[in-house]
Amino acid sequence: MLARYCRTISGQFFLGGFYMNNNREEKTFKSFEEQIEGLKRKNLKFKDEGFALNTLKRINYYSFINAYKEDFLDSNYRKANPNDPDEMYKDNVFFENIFWLYYFNSEMRSNLLKYIFIAESNIKTKLAYYFCEKYRTDNNAYKNVNSFEYTSSSGLRRDINRLVEKLNRTISKQSDIQGSRINHYTTNYNTVPLWVLMPQLDFGTTAYFFKCSQKDIQSKIAKNMKFEFIEENSKFNDKYIFTGEALSNIIFFINSFRNICAHNERLYDHRFTTNNINNFIVHEHYRLNFNYGLFDLILVLKFFISSLEYDALITLLAGSLGFLYTNVEKNDFIKILNKMKFPRNWKEILEIEEEFQHMKEFYNGLMSIKRRN
Repeated sequence: MLARYCRTISGQFFLGGFYMNNNREEKTFKSFEEQIEGLKRKNLKFKDEGFALNTLKRINYYSFINAYKEDFLDSNYRKANPNDPDEMYKDNVFFENIFWLYYFNSEMRSNLLKYIFIAESNIKTKLAYYFCEKYRTDNNAYKNVNSFEYTSSSGLRRDINRLVEKLNRTISKQSDIQGSRINHYTTNYNTVPLWVLMPQLDFGTTAYFFKCSQKDIQSKIAKNMKFEFIEENSKFNDKYIFTGEALSNIIFFINSFRNICAHNERLYDHRFTTNNINNFIVHEHYRLNFNYGLFDLILVLKFFISSLEYDALITLLAGSLGFLYTNVEKNDFIKILNKMKFPRNWKEILEIEEEFQHMKEFYNGLMSIKRRN
């Protein structure tokens, strides 16, 4: 992630397209101990400075403090003098509060990425199956731009050309890797079927593969996925119209969160910025708007994974949310929920009330034991 403030030759700071006068604190190297002293100047408290010192030695300051401080800063603070800190923490905010939010975000990334992978596998499997079903006599059909929706807009034709080039590069690159699946097929069969290639594609390429596929293939996959979902979740509307285009938009939505999780970025307030999803079958049932946030991702994953897998995900989320609840102030917890686009009745929708309460009690118990010791 790029640093928020970039110093120019003239001594100004460039922030989001605007130049700012150099009245901010000079950004110079600071030892770990100096970093702690700097945080104290900004009104941040410490329960255990040894813990803070060890944390800063293990976790990059920018990726940790700068990335997660926002919810704990005093929004009413204004710098009065040039030597004053650029920002100030609210009263009674501890280093540990920021750490627990960082830890919560890490837990959420790990928990969600596992089930995003499952959804990804579901999408890739069906895409390879229905594409190959249509071109069953030609294992190289995906190398031909005319096997895709090439008669559509010039923008889509450009995407198709890039996609076919990417597929050929992937095969060429992996053909030289001894022991790889693609090396095995190019060596022994002189061709690589799509069902062999598809697992080797990153999810972004898969999203474009689906987007560029012909409409009948998209429609078959969307209908099949809806059928499987309704079969396991009969309370949802089986008359809901789920098009290939709608599925394509959802796949890109999932991929944006996958990238955040895979690259260890801040997840909890991530928002998909392409506002092209008007509704979704799960949202329709609960009369929710699609807000492009983390809560929407959870509901979307329900559609792509089995009921058993979704229940396991909810159990993990209950643990992460219960942990956060016991380690930040209630107002901060609510603020974080809002940033994740959780609605007021989130516990009812996720059917998580009992598990969430149990985890709150569990972590409160641990905190009590720690305080006594």
